[in-house]
Amino acid sequence: MSKIEAWKTSISNLEFSSLKELKHGEAVSLSQVNIIPEEEYQEVMGFGGAFNELGWEAISCLTEDKRKEIFDALFTEEGCNFTLCRTPIGASDFALDAYSLNDVRDDFEMKNFSIERDKKNLIPYLKEGLKTNPGLKIWSCPWSPPYWMKTTDDMCSGGELIDTVENLRAYAKYLAKYIEAYKNEGVDILGFCVQNETDVINVYPTSTMSAELMQKFIRAYLIPEIMKTEKKPLKTEIWVGTIRNVKGYADVVVNDPVLMQFVKGIAYQYSSADTVGDSYSKHSAIKHLHTESPCHNGRNAWDEAEEIFKDVVMYMENGCVNYCYWNMVLNETGFSTWNWMQNSMITVDREKNEVIYNPEFYVMKHFSHSVMPGARRIKACGEYEGSMIAFKNPDGSIVFLTGNFDEERKAVRLNINGESFERVLEGRSIYSYIIK
Repeated sequence: MSKIEAWKTSISNLEFSSLKELKHGEAVSLSQVNIIPEEEYQEVMGFGGAFNELGWEAISCLTEDKRKEIFDALFTEEGCNFTLCRTPIGASDFALDAYSLNDVRDDFEMKNFSIERDKKNLIPYLKEGLKTNPGLKIWSCPWSPPYWMKTTDDMCSGGELIDTVENLRAYAKYLAKYIEAYKNEGVDILGFCVQNETDVINVYPTSTMSAELMQKFIRAYLIPEIMKTEKKPLKTEIWVGTIRNVKGYADVVVNDPVLMQFVKGIAYQYSSADTVGDSYSKHSAIKHLHTESPCHNGRNAWDEAEEIFKDVVMYMENGCVNYCYWNMVLNETGFSTWNWMQNSMITVDREKNEVIYNPEFYVMKHFSHSVMPGARRIKACGEYEGSMIAFKNPDGSIVFLTGNFDEERKAVRLNINGESFERVLEGRSIYSYIIK
């Protein structure tokens, strides 16, 4: 007989708490779910969130014991056990202000490239995560090139990378120097996307990039520049994206026979199942990555947490090897520098020296605490499709995650390898089962 461990997080009880078995004759509707471990799909790289300047600023206000509490909650095996996290190249929309790693106009040789600012605000944040979990992998992405490399002469409010040989060569050097500089600080970059949200124009750092320009830039400039310091195969992976809901964008880039040898990832955020699924069906040999969760508007409410759960299921059911939450930590205001209020997994109340775990923290913990790197997504089918997913861990254990998003209680019967398990699902609750 297999052993089953079951945990829940509910709207009324924001803690992991063990579930009770369905009692004989209990009056609840019962749904059947079949888990088929033999039907395996993509291998999981991990789960994580984003390191941003405003998160570090919030954490820095806390006492040492409270700071340790946050890193333990995010990066230890007893906590979320995050293993794959994101950091920006230059300013993100949750930076203290707009900046790049070289704001000296026309410095095409990158003589003034510097990560001195990051040594104060981002690298300490990253190093605390790496110290807590030495197995943590980091990937990166720029929100915008330096202002002087753009058609608008401004990091914010859109604009495009200037398409000249001199400028593209300099930008490739900029990205390569970033990888080298971070490595020298003890932070290895697993991979990086060329441009965040290639179709977005907004008041914070943004820059658009067509698929044709990305293909040209990677092929003619980026690969040759990185190969000056890294031999083939490249140690630092190049990923297409981040792509929003633009169907066919990746096709333009990875259909290039040269780039197929070098591009190791295609990265999506704010996309539909149709867009991600179409990309995966065409390019399943290249890993597909999820890069940013819905930001919401700072309520940190349960219905938004339910949306995050469904979002994880959607991306991973359509081939993604990971899921990346956005702001892991923000202060009690939740505001960005550009006056946008957003959700976070953890809220730091600076005046009270208090750490608050929001509903989305527990949703992410359900996945990241239970599903190990190297797990395989497996087939789960039944009446909860769209709000359930299953994995097989490297140790052979089966993880099944589901949610009951209705008010009334329900029950589920899990059928796996000739055995059945019945459990009650409380209304407005999320569950993870580990079957050993």
